[in-house]
Amino acid sequence: MNYQVVSFNYKKCDLEGREKISFRSDDSIREYLKLLTSFDFIVEAFVINTCNRIEIIAATRDNFSTYHTILGILSKMTSANFSWLEEVVLNLEDKDAIEHIFSVVSSLDSLVIGEAQITGQVKDAFKFSYDNGTAGKELNRVISYAVKCAAEVRNATNISQNPISIASVAVAQAQVNMNGSLSGMTG
Repeated sequence: MNYQVVSFNYKKCDLEGREKISFRSDDSIREYLKLLTSFDFIVEAFVINTCNRIEIIAATRDNFSTYHTILGILSKMTSANFSWLEEVVLNLEDKDAIEHIFSVVSSLDSLVIGEAQITGQVKDAFKFSYDNGTAGKELNRVISYAVKCAAEVRNATNISQNPISIASVAVAQAQVNMNGSLSGMTG
Protein backbone atom coordinates (compact mmCIF):
# COMPACT_ATOMS: atom_id res chain seq x y z
CA MET A 1 0.00 0.00 0.00
CA ASN A 2 1.15 3.53 -0.78
CA TYR A 3 0.22 6.64 1.18
CA GLN A 4 -0.18 10.18 -0.03
CA VAL A 5 -0.88 13.57 1.50
CA VAL A 6 -1.79 16.48 -0.74
CA SER A 7 -1.60 19.51 1.52
CA PHE A 8 -2.61 23.14 1.13
CA ASN A 9 -1.46 24.70 4.37
CA TYR A 10 -0.39 28.00 5.87
CA LYS A 11 3.26 27.41 4.86
CA LYS A 12 2.69 27.46 1.11
CA CYS A 13 -0.90 28.53 0.42
CA ASP A 14 -2.12 31.85 1.81
CA LEU A 15 -5.47 32.29 3.57
CA GLU A 16 -7.16 33.66 0.44
CA GLY A 17 -6.02 30.61 -1.51
CA ARG A 18 -7.16 28.19 1.19
CA GLU A 19 -10.55 29.91 1.33
CA LYS A 20 -10.87 29.52 -2.44
CA ILE A 21 -10.47 25.75 -2.29
CA SER A 22 -11.98 24.98 1.12
CA PHE A 23 -14.96 22.70 1.36
CA ARG A 24 -18.07 24.63 2.37
CA SER A 25 -20.12 21.71 3.68
CA ASP A 26 -20.06 18.07 4.67
CA ASP A 27 -21.96 17.35 1.45
CA SER A 28 -19.14 18.82 -0.66
CA ILE A 29 -16.54 16.77 1.25
CA ARG A 30 -18.68 13.64 0.85
CA GLU A 31 -19.06 14.26 -2.90
CA TYR A 32 -15.32 14.87 -3.32
CA LEU A 33 -14.35 11.73 -1.41
CA LYS A 34 -16.85 9.57 -3.29
CA LEU A 35 -15.40 10.83 -6.59
CA LEU A 36 -11.85 10.14 -5.44
CA THR A 37 -12.53 6.64 -4.19
CA SER A 38 -14.42 5.74 -7.35
CA PHE A 39 -10.99 5.36 -8.99
CA ASP A 40 -9.46 1.88 -8.56
CA PHE A 41 -6.06 3.28 -7.59
CA ILE A 42 -7.44 5.29 -4.63
CA VAL A 43 -8.24 2.71 -1.96
CA GLU A 44 -9.24 5.10 0.85
CA ALA A 45 -9.28 8.85 1.43
CA PHE A 46 -10.24 11.50 3.92
CA VAL A 47 -10.04 15.31 4.08
CA ILE A 48 -8.85 17.61 6.84
CA ASN A 49 -10.57 20.95 6.22
CA THR A 50 -9.64 23.67 8.74
CA CYS A 51 -8.83 27.37 8.52
CA ASN A 52 -5.10 26.60 8.40
CA ARG A 53 -5.08 23.58 6.13
CA ILE A 54 -6.88 21.54 3.55
CA GLU A 55 -5.27 18.13 3.36
CA ILE A 56 -6.30 15.12 1.36
CA ILE A 57 -4.92 11.90 2.80
CA ALA A 58 -5.10 8.74 0.73
CA ALA A 59 -4.13 5.10 0.76
CA THR A 60 -3.31 4.36 -2.87
CA ARG A 61 -2.11 1.84 -5.41
CA ASP A 62 -0.56 4.60 -7.55
CA ASN A 63 0.61 7.89 -6.06
CA PHE A 64 1.24 9.58 -9.43
CA SER A 65 -2.32 9.00 -10.64
CA THR A 66 -3.74 9.82 -7.21
CA TYR A 67 -1.95 13.18 -7.06
CA HIS A 68 -3.28 14.27 -10.45
CA THR A 69 -6.78 12.99 -9.67
CA ILE A 70 -6.87 14.83 -6.32
CA LEU A 71 -5.86 18.11 -7.99
CA GLY A 72 -8.04 17.56 -11.06
CA ILE A 73 -11.24 16.96 -9.14
CA LEU A 74 -10.44 19.78 -6.70
CA SER A 75 -9.86 22.12 -9.64
CA LYS A 76 -13.15 21.14 -11.22
CA MET A 77 -15.16 21.43 -7.98
CA THR A 78 -13.70 24.80 -6.94
CA SER A 79 -12.88 26.37 -10.33
CA ALA A 80 -9.30 26.79 -9.10
CA ASN A 81 -6.74 26.70 -11.88
CA PHE A 82 -4.89 23.36 -11.95
CA SER A 83 -1.51 25.07 -12.50
CA TRP A 84 -2.12 27.37 -9.53
CA LEU A 85 -2.96 24.35 -7.37
CA GLU A 86 0.38 22.79 -8.34
CA GLU A 87 2.17 25.98 -7.26
CA VAL A 88 0.64 26.08 -3.76
CA VAL A 89 0.46 22.38 -2.92
CA LEU A 90 2.75 20.25 -0.82
CA ASN A 91 2.72 16.67 -2.13
CA LEU A 92 4.05 13.99 0.20
CA GLU A 93 4.32 10.30 -0.49
CA ASP A 94 4.74 7.14 1.56
CA LYS A 95 7.23 7.66 4.44
CA ASP A 96 7.11 11.47 4.09
CA ALA A 97 3.29 11.35 4.06
CA ILE A 98 3.18 9.27 7.24
CA GLU A 99 5.68 11.56 9.00
CA HIS A 100 3.61 14.58 7.97
CA ILE A 101 0.40 13.04 9.33
CA PHE A 102 2.13 12.31 12.65
CA SER A 103 3.43 15.91 12.81
CA VAL A 104 -0.01 17.35 12.03
CA VAL A 105 -1.85 15.18 14.57
CA SER A 106 0.79 15.97 17.21
CA SER A 107 0.35 19.72 16.47
CA LEU A 108 4.02 20.03 15.57
CA ASP A 109 3.04 21.26 12.10
CA SER A 110 0.59 23.88 13.33
CA LEU A 111 0.69 27.63 12.96
CA VAL A 112 0.79 27.67 16.76
CA ILE A 113 2.85 24.66 17.85
CA GLY A 114 1.06 22.71 20.54
CA GLU A 115 -2.44 23.99 19.78
CA ALA A 116 -4.83 21.37 21.06
CA GLN A 117 -7.61 21.36 18.46
CA ILE A 118 -5.91 19.62 15.53
CA THR A 119 -5.87 16.11 17.02
CA GLY A 120 -9.64 16.17 17.46
CA GLN A 121 -10.16 17.75 14.03
CA VAL A 122 -8.19 14.95 12.36
CA LYS A 123 -10.04 12.26 14.32
CA ASP A 124 -13.38 13.85 13.35
CA ALA A 125 -12.34 14.08 9.69
CA PHE A 126 -11.32 10.44 9.64
CA LYS A 127 -14.54 9.36 11.38
CA PHE A 128 -16.61 11.32 8.86
CA SER A 129 -14.88 9.51 6.00
CA TYR A 130 -15.10 6.16 7.74
CA ASP A 131 -18.83 6.64 8.35
CA ASN A 132 -19.27 7.53 4.67
CA GLY A 133 -17.35 4.51 3.42
CA THR A 134 -14.31 6.30 1.96
CA ALA A 135 -11.82 5.40 4.70
CA GLY A 136 -11.17 2.11 6.41
CA LYS A 137 -8.52 -0.13 7.91
CA GLU A 138 -5.50 1.24 5.98
CA LEU A 139 -5.96 4.84 7.09
CA ASN A 140 -7.39 3.82 10.46
CA ARG A 141 -4.07 2.18 11.28
CA VAL A 142 -2.16 5.37 10.38
CA ILE A 143 -4.49 7.65 12.34
CA SER A 144 -4.52 5.34 15.37
CA TYR A 145 -0.74 5.36 15.57
CA ALA A 146 -0.62 9.12 14.92
CA VAL A 147 -3.02 9.76 17.81
CA LYS A 148 -0.90 7.54 20.08
CA CYS A 149 2.17 9.48 18.96
CA ALA A 150 0.41 12.79 19.72
CA ALA A 151 -0.37 11.58 23.23
CA GLU A 152 3.26 10.57 23.70
CA VAL A 153 4.43 13.99 22.45
CA ARG A 154 2.13 15.72 24.95
CA ASN A 155 3.29 13.44 27.79
CA ALA A 156 7.02 13.52 27.02
CA THR A 157 7.32 17.25 26.39
CA ASN A 158 6.03 20.50 27.82
CA ILE A 159 4.00 21.14 24.66
CA SER A 160 0.66 20.87 26.49
CA GLN A 161 1.77 22.47 29.75
CA ASN A 162 0.09 25.73 28.78
CA PRO A 163 -2.82 24.85 26.49
CA ILE A 164 -2.92 27.31 23.62
CA SER A 165 -4.85 28.02 20.48
CA ILE A 166 -4.56 30.51 17.68
CA ALA A 167 -7.37 32.48 19.34
CA SER A 168 -5.53 32.65 22.66
CA VAL A 169 -2.38 33.88 20.90
CA ALA A 170 -4.43 36.55 19.10
CA VAL A 171 -6.01 37.73 22.37
CA ALA A 172 -2.60 37.87 24.06
CA GLN A 173 -1.21 39.95 21.20
CA ALA A 174 -4.25 42.25 21.28
CA GLN A 175 -3.68 42.75 25.00
CA VAL A 176 -0.05 43.73 24.32
CA ASN A 177 -1.18 46.11 21.56
CA MET A 178 -3.74 47.71 23.90
CA ASN A 179 -1.18 48.35 26.67
CA GLY A 180 -2.26 45.38 28.77
CA SER A 181 -5.98 46.03 29.02
CA LEU A 182 -8.88 44.75 26.96
CA SER A 183 -11.53 46.08 29.33
CA GLY A 184 -14.54 47.45 27.52
CA MET A 185 -13.69 45.52 24.35
CA THR A 186 -16.33 43.30 22.77
CA GLY A 187 -16.23 40.70 19.99
